[in-house]
Amino acid sequence: MVWGLGPLAFGWLVLDVSRAAPGGQLGIRAIAAETLIFAAWSGGLVAVIRLRPTYLVYVRVASGSAAAWGGAGVAGGFEAGAITLGWGLITLILSFSPQVTIEAAARDSAPRERRFPLALPAGLLVFMVVPSALVAGTGIGFIPAWLLGARPTGPRLLLTVIALVASPVIVVSLSRLARRWLVVVPSGIVLHDPMLLAETYRLTPDEIAWVEFAPEKWRRVAIGEKVADATAGCATRPLIIVLGKPMPGPMLRPRRSNGSGVVDMIACRPVNRTDALATLRSAGYERPSVEEGAVNG
Repeated sequence: MVWGLGPLAFGWLVLDVSRAAPGGQLGIRAIAAETLIFAAWSGGLVAVIRLRPTYLVYVRVASGSAAAWGGAGVAGGFEAGAITLGWGLITLILSFSPQVTIEAAARDSAPRERRFPLALPAGLLVFMVVPSALVAGTGIGFIPAWLLGARPTGPRLLLTVIALVASPVIVVSLSRLARRWLVVVPSGIVLHDPMLLAETYRLTPDEIAWVEFAPEKWRRVAIGEKVADATAGCATRPLIIVLGKPMPGPMLRPRRSNGSGVVDMIACRPVNRTDALATLRSAGYERPSVEEGAVNG
């Protein structure tokens, strides 16, 4: 519903910018810019309805573009820019919300599997990921802005050039962030994290003892234990996958570390960790009770 209000938000700004041009209009350039903007919004409408991780990246960058150039409109003295800025920020925040992230992962799941998106630290999300979406949006939205008469100078020009150069790299990184999952399949558990892991990490049911919530202050406890930390630095309690025997841990991406070595447990932090734990327990990865352990012994 919020995305559907887009033409009202940025249409007003485009109209004001066109009227402010010499002669009261920009002619064919304004028509070209409006066509590009409407096409981008239409693509986002399809992405919002279908909602897959890749489409979600498109929505995030497009929202960042609206927010960035809406802010530029405000700086240029166009009151309508505030509406575009507000709409872009709202859609950007919604696109990073847990509910939307969970829904996108669920819709991308194959039959007989459950995908649980992995959480990001709040500081990384607020101070790096969301600003990166704004930077990428600035670069991608430059062409229609230029057609509408935007001519950055001085520091603004430098920032625009940086955004243009950085946009492809940022889009690739956002795509990686959207494909971080804990996957529960009939053949075991899969950690898919192209941001943190060098390759997908798989565990069969025979290799898993049980899964549970990590104890309070688990990182202090983990110092003396062989625990692979795949939480990306999240401060809240993760899930702990306890292995049936010591095994080689997941290999981290180059330039991060040399890997986890042999580990007894793996920590990961799904966004919807309670639902993930319930699914894992129903799949048979529940911690044996004392009575069961005594009988098995």
